[in-house]
Amino acid sequence: MSDSKYFTFPLDNLRTLNVFFGGRGIGKTFNFLKECVYKCKQTGRKFMYFRETEKIVQMVVAGNSIFNPIKEVDSSFPDIELISEKGFFTISEVNRISEDKKKFEIIQELGYVVAISTFHNARGLSFEDVDYIIFDEFIPEEGTVKRKNMDMLFLNMLETVNRNRELEGKPPVTVIMLTNANSPYSEYLSVFGIDEIIDKMQEATDQELQTTYDDGEIYVSFVSNAHFRNLKKNTFLYRRAKSQKFLAMALDNQFSVNTALIKKNPNMVKSKPILCVGSATTYVLYELSDDTLIWRKGFNKGCIFYNIDNKQELMLFRFYFTDRLRRLYISGSMFFDSIYTMREVLEMGSIL
Repeated sequence: MSDSKYFTFPLDNLRTLNVFFGGRGIGKTFNFLKECVYKCKQTGRKFMYFRETEKIVQMVVAGNSIFNPIKEVDSSFPDIELISEKGFFTISEVNRISEDKKKFEIIQELGYVVAISTFHNARGLSFEDVDYIIFDEFIPEEGTVKRKNMDMLFLNMLETVNRNRELEGKPPVTVIMLTNANSPYSEYLSVFGIDEIIDKMQEATDQELQTTYDDGEIYVSFVSNAHFRNLKKNTFLYRRAKSQKFLAMALDNQFSVNTALIKKNPNMVKSKPILCVGSATTYVLYELSDDTLIWRKGFNKGCIFYNIDNKQELMLFRFYFTDRLRRLYISGSMFFDSIYTMREVLEMGSIL
């Protein structure tokens, strides 16, 4: 990270899948939109800017709002228009040909603005000229309605864009996922095992968050900038706000997560599996030798399994266990192997 006011990260340093957590207003979206526009303008290739829903896309498109801040800072940045076409919006460099600037001619198409929730409408179209995908604000704020099966829509979108590139000896599309540190919970992360990566990043330094992970294909970064933070903390909102949860998230990339019930390495000697629950990902409840319980990610074929994709089995699980699990959770007698296991089990049990 440079000492400049805003976040900078060159496209050439990216891996195949890249996840950036960053403080509010640090310039994550600004950087990658600008980089992608200049790169695609030079190469003749394209990029895609994704948000989760069509409603959000419509709001973003209004007034070219995602590109205006760049134009204000960089006078040489091309004039960009978002044009409704093919069921989504094209990102095009244009030349204005009227005084009111409403009439224009297209110089070059640079990319698309699309919603994950409606991208299935574009199946059958070719995106072989797309090199980069930016998925912005992929973790909604706490309290936002959680939409089902968005992870599958995300994976299907990547399959549609990639097609058989790697089978033909071509590199896969580069994915850039951007979010604030509102929450570490995201099905978009869990489908690639990145929830476990983040969990280990935290564990590796005794709960002090490791800032980067890089295995050559996946890159995870918790973006920090001391110069920007010091500027930001002296503005009105951050001087006067009393919510430590908000300040920790917005300034310091810290998740607000209760880790008191997390046991990383419990003594499993003489433990007994009680039940298993889940769907694509499953969790086993064990009774430990000290009479406490722990949920661990995994599967045990020796105990009853509740498939939550089956409505009747989910209702049975909640009927038999929700009240018991809630009492154990409140009393501190039930533990979990990670914050992700805790979140999923409590949601499945309708405890959250």
